[in-house]
Amino acid sequence: AASDIENMKNDPAVQAKFYQALDTIYENLAEIKFSVSDFFRS
Repeated sequence: AASDIENMKNDPAVQAKFYQALDTIYENLAEIKFSVSDFFRS
């Protein structure tokens, strides 16, 4: 099982999906932060 995970980590397609997911999470976090700061400002 551990070797499967290593193989997945080295798979460019898996890496691309992983980074894409991270990008989406960061974008959502940024939007949440902006809306929260707007909420407190108003």
